[in-house]
Amino acid sequence: MEEPPSSSSIYFDLLFGGFPNFGNDGFNGHVTLGMGRQFSEPVGVGLGFVALGRSTVSTTEGMSGLGVQYRILRGNHHQYAKVEIGHLLGYNHTDDGPYDTRYERGFDPYFRIYLGHRAGPVTFGVVYTNASGIEQSLWEMDEQQQEFVDTGRRITEQIGLFQLYIGISLDGYR
Repeated sequence: MEEPPSSSSIYFDLLFGGFPNFGNDGFNGHVTLGMGRQFSEPVGVGLGFVALGRSTVSTTEGMSGLGVQYRILRGNHHQYAKVEIGHLLGYNHTDDGPYDTRYERGFDPYFRIYLGHRAGPVTFGVVYTNASGIEQSLWEMDEQQQEFVDTGRRITEQIGLFQLYIGISLDGYR
């Protein structure tokens, strides 16, 4: 049986996930990259990048973010948990309506909680993502000018969803 390293270890996570939108005939998916230092069992700290998208029959939505990760390994390194707190880098939302929405960059935090199991380098489980207070300006088509003009109205979006994931988690603990 392989002994864990006595000092800290660099980790790298590459996770893919998704889940169907049963009520809206759609799908949501994500890719997550994480890299950091595992400071012996159980705690690790690093940076994470997420790209997440979801679509339905009439709507598409996407976000990307950069955050700080706190990673925990338990149960002989087979139980995996990670909390990521970060800031949105970008967001978009389109639908079949008569309006165009444009992301208004501001203080847009998000958080993600991962729970999973590791079998060697393969990691799988469930992740919850929450981002709230995402502001957008509402633009309407001006028929005379044939371009979108700002209506002066703002809307606020919220993302809250569960997804399954699978990926690889490379470090000195297997």
